[in-house]
Amino acid sequence: MKTITRMSFIKKERRGSLYTAKNQKGVLVHIHDSHSRQYWVKKRLEEAFFCQSCKQEVVLRLGAKRRWHFAHRTLSTCKGSSTNESLLHQKGKEILHAFFLHTFPKTSMEHYLPQTKQRPDIHVQTAKKGIAIEYQCSTISTEDMITRNNAYRSLNIVPLWILGAQRLKRKHAAQFRLQEFEFYAIYLYNHS
Repeated sequence: MKTITRMSFIKKERRGSLYTAKNQKGVLVHIHDSHSRQYWVKKRLEEAFFCQSCKQEVVLRLGAKRRWHFAHRTLSTCKGSSTNESLLHQKGKEILHAFFLHTFPKTSMEHYLPQTKQRPDIHVQTAKKGIAIEYQCSTISTEDMITRNNAYRSLNIVPLWILGAQRLKRKHAAQFRLQEFEFYAIYLYNHS
């Protein structure tokens, strides 16, 4: 019998999928952790999981065609669910989470901020302030970036945008074409 690894069956992220939920004790559980299918099957039988945003119960989906995720038990209009994310974006978040967790123990992935109804890709809590890390692989509007930045700052959270390398569109040897939001991110960095 052929063994299917977790990465071999990931095709597309599912709209409304959650990769982080809380258990009955209020502890965040990340589905991206490198545990076996048997581990998650056992967890699913032993624990209940809840959406960070709407507090409704979610179920653990461990299918063979889509990436493992939590999903609302019933149809939901919860705004906390993630949108379509590419595999590149999901893996990038996981790598960034592991990197920051190594230095900052209070690092979480998809941490829900109820005051602003936002869920940064990575949230780091330092002794002095929070940091919201957004790993941006797709194009967003400059207005959306400004809105997110202002909301983070209102909570004394420093926004940090990491633009995926595949975003750079080379025109010449030393010249790149930037989208408006990419220019804004660079402009903010140079003028902060």
